[in-house]
Amino acid sequence: MNGTGNAIGTKMKFALSLTLPGSLTMNSAGVDFSCDFYTSKKHVTTVKKSEMFAVSDSQYNMVVDTSGMMYAGDMMCEVRVTVPDSDTSTGARVEVINLDTGEELNYALQ
Repeated sequence: MNGTGNAIGTKMKFALSLTLPGSLTMNSAGVDFSCDFYTSKKHVTTVKKSEMFAVSDSQYNMVVDTSGMMYAGDMMCEVRVTVPDSDTSTGARVEVINLDTGEELNYALQ
């Protein structure tokens, strides 16, 4: 960390785009997703699909309140996507994607 970035407590806007199998889109029935944002796995801020804003069939925007992320550091995101899959016993499967947001959180007072 180099001391630059956003202070913990900042509300940040992110866009999520997913390429899904077949003809599925982010708005398709049975497709669900959420994003867990964190600098430490002990303090995670989760944004569910229902809390996001659909921009198109392939993009959702969200606002992340970082006040629950108690530690400074690189901001990571774990995206969990549930898609219909007739080859599974439950009829759906979950895929997990881990991303580095490229954002850094720091303490407001240094």
